[in-house]
Amino acid sequence: MAADPQMIETIVQAVLVFCTGGGLVKLLQWLKGMRGGATTQLRADFDRMAGERDRVAEERDKALAETDRQEQRADQEAARRRRLEESLSRHRRIIAEAPCLTEADLPPWPV
Repeated sequence: MAADPQMIETIVQAVLVFCTGGGLVKLLQWLKGMRGGATTQLRADFDRMAGERDRVAEERDKALAETDRQEQRADQEAARRRRLEESLSRHRRIIAEAPCLTEADLPPWPV
């Protein structure tokens, strides 16, 4: 079975591009690194970065939870304050409408 000249030309072009584009150099550097223990160092670096990523994610989650708690606390305080203001307003009206008291008998409105 004879080789197709078109296929041979494509293979030769691929090899030339690989070799002239620096691919061969990178491949050889990678192979040399694998023999020299670079894989172990890369794995250690990856594990360290993954641990740092997890720690930062945990800190972020704690900060978000604390923010949610503070917002809920602020909402509860605002609702309580509004209820007190409404109650004060109703009581002032009752006192002002009482026949035995005048508007002047009311203390000044709190500021």
